[in-house]
Amino acid sequence: MNNMKRILFLFLTFLVITAYAQDDKRSKIKAMKTAYITEQLELTASEAERFWPIYNAYRKDLWSLRHDKYNALYCNRPCSLDGLNHDKAMELLSLAKQKELEEMALYDEFQTDLLKVMPAPKVFMLRKVEEGFKRKLLHWYSQNKE
Repeated sequence: MNNMKRILFLFLTFLVITAYAQDDKRSKIKAMKTAYITEQLELTASEAERFWPIYNAYRKDLWSLRHDKYNALYCNRPCSLDGLNHDKAMELLSLAKQKELEEMALYDEFQTDLLKVMPAPKVFMLRKVEEGFKRKLLHWYSQNKE
């Protein structure tokens, strides 16, 4: 079991090193995130193999939902209260609520799928681990600004 964790850790470390050799910052961040989440959740090789396709599909769908929400709510919004009447505001509030409910439904489906491939404590800790990665990334970025 420990050998599998070492192999998985070495593989993920290799991914991070490989990502650093590339110019694409998104690839680097994605590799760092993959390694960080895998390590922090202590995913076994079997769990990681099943977790990452589910996670990546969820993140893609979430990005799409948020992009649609942004376009619907913010691209054509009035710049001030003068250009926003009661009916338009109510329409936008309803749309915002609908988009939030869609995100919640997507997360619920994601969580259900994860519970099929890994134990509940790891599923529960995922959000905390993601937040930890964001903090670490922001700290790294603030320390390495040019």
